[in-house]
Amino acid sequence: MNHKEQTIVQSIGKWYESMIQGRELREVHQMKLDVERRLPHEMQSTIKMYYELVLFYYNITYHRVLDQTAPKVKQELNPMIEETKRAVSFLHHSLIGKLNHEQGKYHSAIDSYHRAEEYMHGIGEDKKVNFYNHLGQSYLKLNNSYQADVYFRRAMSFSSKESILREDIGFYSERKTTAFNQGRKTSHQQRAIQSKRTKVTSFKKAQ
Repeated sequence: MNHKEQTIVQSIGKWYESMIQGRELREVHQMKLDVERRLPHEMQSTIKMYYELVLFYYNITYHRVLDQTAPKVKQELNPMIEETKRAVSFLHHSLIGKLNHEQGKYHSAIDSYHRAEEYMHGIGEDKKVNFYNHLGQSYLKLNNSYQADVYFRRAMSFSSKESILREDIGFYSERKTTAFNQGRKTSHQQRAIQSKRTKVTSFKKAQ
């Protein structure tokens, strides 16, 4: 994310958290206006979806849209609303995690990613590949090669293009084992980790 995108993600995040905390309408509405002033004409599709889902949550929560809806229609809408709440929670925590990672706050990034993981029900496999790849990168930045490998492999498990994914983020082949000697990385692991660092950019571009 560039600086503008980081700023808008932070603003949407604060707006969403104010609703979760049950702040008064006036304060929440002011944060909505602040977000709308910052919105660029063009932005990443993920950030745009994040804004639209939070806006939906705002309308449902603070404008009591369902109170004006017929009971039968309301019953039909409830599952969709719950699914939307899960989606906005997933996007919120995963984007905050990505923002923390880009700012070098790797422990905070990991915390946010694990919170996002709680809302992954119904999330598409392509998004899971991307998500677990980012989580693995944060562990890698903390030199926790064991956990990084766990999540890189989990990303691979959701990918239908397994051979391409292996090449892009430097997975070990099925014929090789992951060996740890009292917490020290083997030379093979060091090469694999370096491969993850240098090739992950091409993986991200392919998504």
